[in-house]
Amino acid sequence: MKATEAPTAKSGAEKEIMGAGGKVILRYSKARGGGLTIKVQPKTGASSAELLKAIEGLLT
Repeated sequence: MKATEAPTAKSGAEKEIMGAGGKVILRYSKARGGGLTIKVQPKTGASSAELLKAIEGLLT
């Protein structure tokens, strides 16, 4: 089971990652200096393991 799908574009520089349940589980944007802002969405039903796997995918 794949925890994340390809990021989908959102208005602005923010991108979304969908979970296995078909809901957006987190949003992220990259800063010019190489930083990363991650927003975990509430009440998605995603497990901690699914969220960590998605975040790990962003960091690699």
